Amino acid sequence: MKTKVLLVVVVTFAILSGCIPATYLTLPPDQHSVVKVQTVDMKKAMLYSLIQQWFASNLGKSNEALQIQDKESGLLVGRMIVPNGMTDALGVRHDLQMNIKVEVKDGKYRITMDNFTFYYRGPGRLVSPGPEHSSSLETANTISSSIQAHVISSKVSSDF
Repeated sequence: MKTKVLLVVVVTFAILSGCIPATYLTLPPDQHSVVKVQTVDMKKAMLYSLIQQWFASNLGKSNEALQIQDKESGLLVGRMIVPNGMTDALGVRHDLQMNIKVEVKDGKYRITMDNFTFYYRGPGRLVSPGPEHSSSLETANTISSSIQAHVISSKVSSDF
């Protein structure tokens, strides 16, 4: 009898674990995104072009990844996947997905990265990082630094 009850409990738990909502954000809302503002001595059109080049160089299929490209308003919005961009609490690496928005003005640009999710291989679903959020933030900061390095190196090499 105990074996049957235990079996029913285990099977029920296994079934329900695939149906439980996969979001477990545990951080305050101000930590659910990364926002970086960079100042650089460039015109809006040049900055926009350089950041668009960064997307093309780093995302491969930038036309698919970039959902909005509005040069007039200086806005680039997309969804990107960073291979092995997040480490979970067990030390397992996962591909990190995130939204990225870049707003460009004369002399500065703002990068906003949010909606961090990863594909959890157990039940096979997208989940939002909870305790693992620190590795998501590190990845977002690395991406921001990569964009900044691209802009700065392009500014230096523009006088060829």
